[in-house]
Amino acid sequence: MTTLGGDSPIHGPDLPGFGLADNHHSPMKPGQYISARLIPMLHWYQRRVPQKYREAKLTMFLMLTCTSGIAVLSYLNGRPGMHTFDLNAVAGVVSGLSAAITAWQSDSGADRKINRYTNAVVSINNLLLWWDSLTAPEQSSLKNIDRLIHVGEHVKMVEVSG
Repeated sequence: MTTLGGDSPIHGPDLPGFGLADNHHSPMKPGQYISARLIPMLHWYQRRVPQKYREAKLTMFLMLTCTSGIAVLSYLNGRPGMHTFDLNAVAGVVSGLSAAITAWQSDSGADRKINRYTNAVVSINNLLLWWDSLTAPEQSSLKNIDRLIHVGEHVKMVEVSG
């Protein structure tokens, strides 16, 4: 079976235990909903947090390296005997590189994504803990089933719209 849209927080993978894909239209029991929607969303966000964290740390490291490089070049440019090479031109190139990295970091929004993904992971984990704490009769209650679905979909929509 194929899924509608691949592996994403909105379109999860095929479900081996249920033999169905999350098509967003078929009725599901709460256990199927958890397996079809919440667990794939949880795994999707959990995989992306470390990636975005590495991205944010790499850009921070590159910006600090450029800033330090500019300081070193400025210091060396004022030293006697260092006029064989125009260090001002090199400092200008490094400054432009630093500006490009800053613009890219701002545009990629890695820090905001880390926050959104982490909040989604915590919310889904809290929802699953709440559901697991319910007794079987409580899990059969339409009120609790509605809460499971509404909170689960709300988590996804808050992150996607962020």
